[in-house]
Amino acid sequence: MFAFLHHKSLADDSQGKDRANYLFVTLFLTQIIIFMGESAITRSKIVFDQSAPIALSCLLIAAVLYMLTCWFGSFAWSIVVTYSLIALLIYSPVKGREEFSLAIGFMGLIYTAKYLRISKPKIPSTLLMAGIASVTVMAARVDTSFDMLFRLYVGDLAPDTIFHTSISAMIKNYNSISTGLNGVITVPYYALSHTLMGGLSLISHESILEVYGVASKILFAPILIFTIAIACAELSRKKEPSISLYWSGIAIALWLIPRALGRWGVWESYFTSESYMIGLGLFMAALPCLFMRELSKTDAIFVLLATSLITYSKATVGIIYAGLWLTRVLFLRRKKWPSSWELACLGCAIIPAFAFALTPAQTQTAADGIKLAPLDFLLNYGGGNTVGALVHMSTGTAGINARLILIAIWQILSFFIFHFLFSWIAIGAGVRKLGIRKLFQAPITIYVLATTCVGILAVLLLGIPGGSLYYISNVAMFAALPCVIVIVESKALHQKTSRNLILFLIFTIQIIGSINIFRNDIARTNRDREALITPAIETLLSLRSKPKNQIYRLTDERLPIIPGLSCDVYPLIFPAISEHAWINIIRPQKGCPLIYYGYSQYGLSLKHQEITDSPRILAGTKIIDKKFSP
Repeated sequence: MFAFLHHKSLADDSQGKDRANYLFVTLFLTQIIIFMGESAITRSKIVFDQSAPIALSCLLIAAVLYMLTCWFGSFAWSIVVTYSLIALLIYSPVKGREEFSLAIGFMGLIYTAKYLRISKPKIPSTLLMAGIASVTVMAARVDTSFDMLFRLYVGDLAPDTIFHTSISAMIKNYNSISTGLNGVITVPYYALSHTLMGGLSLISHESILEVYGVASKILFAPILIFTIAIACAELSRKKEPSISLYWSGIAIALWLIPRALGRWGVWESYFTSESYMIGLGLFMAALPCLFMRELSKTDAIFVLLATSLITYSKATVGIIYAGLWLTRVLFLRRKKWPSSWELACLGCAIIPAFAFALTPAQTQTAADGIKLAPLDFLLNYGGGNTVGALVHMSTGTAGINARLILIAIWQILSFFIFHFLFSWIAIGAGVRKLGIRKLFQAPITIYVLATTCVGILAVLLLGIPGGSLYYISNVAMFAALPCVIVIVESKALHQKTSRNLILFLIFTIQIIGSINIFRNDIARTNRDREALITPAIETLLSLRSKPKNQIYRLTDERLPIIPGLSCDVYPLIFPAISEHAWINIIRPQKGCPLIYYGYSQYGLSLKHQEITDSPRILAGTKIIDKKFSP
């Protein structure tokens, strides 16, 4: 765990292939259990018929991942290649691309059916592992679900979901990163997650809104658990790592962390944010490459592709990954000068990371973006409300209160202890194993220290509206997570208790702790099923099947009635549901300035609420007038 690796990947020998098979069987079972569980919660034939093609597409992608892992001998390469192929599916002008993608998917499924095997003694543990991961994913408090259309009818869609769906729809139909509010005006954004969702919509022939409800749970969340488990197995350097305890430990940790540490700003955004979840999955898949003792040209190419995809999904994660390569070159070189391939990998990480990161992404859901605001995250999101009172004392606007000072000091200390708890555990383990002097020679402790320092500096100096600084500070937890899981696994192996019994106890605790969430989900679906579809929503849904070369212009003097939408995301519902670009739907209202969700790209600001730019009409598209009122 605390040394460089000599082997290339988990699947590079017969034992490694057995472990890979073990993990892939668990992945497939997790997908199936989640689908069955979510279908049982909704209990709707309509939802089942709409979600089944998406679930099948996710299963085919997992099968392709298995096939490519066997061919390449590396899961890291397989996930990079698979995501790249889905992106090519979106941007390729070739006819029959959906059919070609399905052919590859079914080829992967046939290959999986032929070669994927595990021994009978592993079946009970595999079922328990899949059950634990399924409960973790299904019990996550997220804004999406299988019954997204019912949520649309009742007006229960999260604003961010509508925003991201509109971007994905424009990528799918116009190959342009846009929200589709004034033609197809480009909106600079980091859009790998939107591209993948659009690709799944093409493959499954279902709406992007429904893909957001299904794919996050069935594909990307299980893949995140999968990649962390592989990182644990590879970094443990054990000949026979305990895959069942790794997988289950990760799943229970991701389930427990937001419940135990939520008050200190550790949320389950790794399930809530699709871009962060996908970026983290790629980050964890690419992390073991940083531990390789010897690097090669192939590694440099992989780092280039992986960093590009990570940054295109979540810029902060990509920059941190590039920073870890710089950390390796500066602190972990074994000679006076770094090797040529270390420098090549560093260049291949830094160039795409900063090329993507320096794109003028002005579409944050917050108005101001990054600003200098010391302890802003702690004050507003990390339980540091009393610290604000302490600030007022220091400026003389309030009287000095010793009790408040003590409480504020505790809030600051407790935040940095618990927000970075996994980092301190990993670093403490390194100190105990190696001592202080050799601590800085161990890759895992150096990388954890680097990501933790970045997170601490960000909290101390910066403020990002909406709590988005979390996407900087939380990366340290995932860098440390493999180390912590391996430590816990080693402690568990010293106990004489059966592994399957341990897994069963974990599963039981999860079920008991999640029962109220499942009850609330069932109650919500019962309520949403009673909602009636409005004429405006019905019209928008009917436009989804229209030719892609059409852009619609709203001709009604008054906007159609769509329930449950805040005024700032109201225009986005048109491209999000119809999956076509629109004109004449941005109509600012008094008391509701349109300043979030990329409206700056249309010339809108807090002081200027009028569109001055002409619509962007792509070559080959035509404008169709659309009237909603009778």
